[in-house]
Amino acid sequence: MTEKNETAGTNLYDVVGVRQREFGRLSGVCYLDCAGAPLYADSHVKEHCSLLCGNVFGNPHSASASSERSSLLVDEARHRLLRELGTTGDTYSVVFTAGCTAALRLLADSFPWSMSTKGQCRQARSNSGDSSSSSSSSVFAYLDDNHTSVVGMRSVAWQGGGARTVVYSAEGMDSCTSMADLMHRAQGVDNTAGMDQARTSVGSHQTKGTLTSSHSGDTIPDSRECGSGDYVCSSQAAAHHLVAYPLQSNFNGMKYPMAWCSRIQEVCHCSACVCTDSGAGRLCTGDAWYHTVLDVSGAVGTSPVDLGGEHQPHFVVLSLYKWLGYPTGLGALLVHRNVSHLLSSSYFGGGTVSAYSPLADFAVPRSSVSERLEHGTVSFLTIAAISTGFDILFSLVTSMEAVEQHVFGLAQFTYRRLSDMRHFNQRPLVEIYTSTAYASSRAQGPIVTFNVLQPDGAYVGYSQVEKLAVAHDIQLRAGCFCNVGACQRWLKISTDRLRSHWSAGHRCGDDVDIIDGHPTGAVRVSFGYMSTYDDANVFLNFIESSFLVSSAPPVVLTSGVSSSHGDSHNTCHLLSISLFPIKSCAAFEVSEWPIGRSGLQYDRSWVVVLAATKAALSLKQHPLLYTIRPSIDLARGLLIVQAADHALLEVPLHHPGLTDPDQPPVETRICSDRVCGWHCGEEAAAWFTRVLGRECFLLQQDTSIAGRQMATSTHEPNDSSAASDSQHTPVSMSYANVAPFLCINEASVAHLREQIKSSTGDSVDMDNKMLTDRFRGNLLVSGSTAYEEDSWQDVQIGDVLLKCVGPCSRCRMICIDPHSGATSPQPLSTLAKHRGKQVSKAKHLLAL
Repeated sequence: MTEKNETAGTNLYDVVGVRQREFGRLSGVCYLDCAGAPLYADSHVKEHCSLLCGNVFGNPHSASASSERSSLLVDEARHRLLRELGTTGDTYSVVFTAGCTAALRLLADSFPWSMSTKGQCRQARSNSGDSSSSSSSSVFAYLDDNHTSVVGMRSVAWQGGGARTVVYSAEGMDSCTSMADLMHRAQGVDNTAGMDQARTSVGSHQTKGTLTSSHSGDTIPDSRECGSGDYVCSSQAAAHHLVAYPLQSNFNGMKYPMAWCSRIQEVCHCSACVCTDSGAGRLCTGDAWYHTVLDVSGAVGTSPVDLGGEHQPHFVVLSLYKWLGYPTGLGALLVHRNVSHLLSSSYFGGGTVSAYSPLADFAVPRSSVSERLEHGTVSFLTIAAISTGFDILFSLVTSMEAVEQHVFGLAQFTYRRLSDMRHFNQRPLVEIYTSTAYASSRAQGPIVTFNVLQPDGAYVGYSQVEKLAVAHDIQLRAGCFCNVGACQRWLKISTDRLRSHWSAGHRCGDDVDIIDGHPTGAVRVSFGYMSTYDDANVFLNFIESSFLVSSAPPVVLTSGVSSSHGDSHNTCHLLSISLFPIKSCAAFEVSEWPIGRSGLQYDRSWVVVLAATKAALSLKQHPLLYTIRPSIDLARGLLIVQAADHALLEVPLHHPGLTDPDQPPVETRICSDRVCGWHCGEEAAAWFTRVLGRECFLLQQDTSIAGRQMATSTHEPNDSSAASDSQHTPVSMSYANVAPFLCINEASVAHLREQIKSSTGDSVDMDNKMLTDRFRGNLLVSGSTAYEEDSWQDVQIGDVLLKCVGPCSRCRMICIDPHSGATSPQPLSTLAKHRGKQVSKAKHLLAL
């Protein structure tokens, strides 16, 4: 059966058959993060393994038969990569790197940055004699919609050559009359300190390349020697500028024209200029050249890329896994033959020099740009997977043009369906970030980026959407996708606001998704050649069923119920106390228990850690932890651990390491924080290894070392005003995620259960106790109304006063049944739909 592309109206290739033959591992999984990591075909890995198992490959720097076999594979991979990009080795050289990021760093390190000084620049003074003119100072210009790895080049440009940096927009590029006009309009990036630092080093670094030779046949010509043969540049006084942009945005899939390369390279910006037709655009032979670096990583996996046409960028970067899915850790820097002489390295490694002496300043770089920039032995066994990967890919699809039409059809279908979704009040369900309206595959790639909206227009946090998607076996991406510039543009986040977010504690990759009512990121779905319309429909049905409110909530009037505000307090009752001695294991219920500033004594004081990686185990990844039932015997001073069909384990509460200075602590991570603890011995390690089927050990918190801390501010985590709160009092933490105590309101749980029954039609059998247990709270209280805890400031239990420090933002942990280990979308799905961005059903507390 061939899946029909609804947009193109033609049968492009047998995507359903491809899915069945090559991607059986996707059964029951909706994978929509192909922009992040395209999936590899099963046969690609099998063919590569067969190649390695059936041959002997030696170091390509040797001359043995096995080494020659490796060299042939590497050369074949270079030619095949260029062929699939529509060009040849006559035009481009391939420099293999550890990925696209490594290729960009290599280019930044090797590029001839120059700067103005009081009489000299790093390359030479301008012909005009004006040391402050742009003709003698390099400019690094990048589109505001670039990956972090591109923006990061500016640090090298600043520090290595004192280059000026500007950020331009697509609108600026389309409307400018010249590069000078664009540079004038573009926003400069202030780096006064970096420029000063660079200037202080100019005197001791007159020339970037330090590899020299007395044998002219082996030298790399500098700009004074250019102008004949394949070389274009011919002025020692020239400043070289670098302009970067992606072929396709990794934020929302917007495509940028290859024609920009020619436009950039055609424009002269110098005082005395003679232009030469280079075949790669018109380049200045006066005192300035504009060079382009094109990031094609986001485009190659779903679009044809032709470097053999009239638009030829000087430098091209990519990661191979973005195209083939496998192998990771392999990328390439493509260098146009007309500018290959510009790149040099002050460092040299194995294979990059034809001769050198460790006893003198004598080193002769190799003439080939690939040889002189590939430091050390290339990853030849990984490179061997390239040709095999292309063979497999084009046995599954007819062409990259067919892939482009198929994935665009999926994105267009998804965009239109999302755009049509409306709440009961006709307000949109989603806010989609695009300017193309998905009208053409020439302007739009297979990515849809959006945020979910509530009926009142408030945002649903992207991390909540992602967590709920995981509970439905849907894999997507949320955040800023390593493209902060696009995030700032589309979400209207000013740089001042970005700084305030950082001051308030927001960091890249965390769960702080809404600050002051505004999103800090978005949700992204992206398609690959193996994606189907079933994938799109599963995702769309998930969004509709989880977040669309189709009818107005009823107005409920209840007689005899009053609210207490101000200094008055409602009387609640403490129903139960639970502690979790071992993180992610079963609860231990007690009627009374000692407490401290760090919470209930011994609550989450132990954690199970993998022996190989020292990673702490979580119930989300290891559901068997639910079978482990710990308890505490204070009188005997023991942690007692039980599991079905296993002998009882007893561990002393006071580990010998607490008083033994010779026993070193073990380090692991809890919620990205480094924490230390004590290995509880081989007997405990063997017990947990038998129960879990993984080699692991038990770690007890080291309370003698200052570990994780939280502050006592009452600000919500997404409140930017927290940055100015001066009354933060550090509180030591156990292995708990956020706060010492977690309080559950019985009335809220009961209300949630009714909502689940209403939305699922009794298909989910979950009583109040089962539902309460999913939230893994320490304190269960009764006597309040549903959701009254939202407004609590403090809770007093007897003589103990507990301060509320914010709601508990729930993750997919609550989707795991603590009694069976089974997972389901509930109750996170109902919480997301009815509680919106809060998705909370508990309150974090700490003791005062």
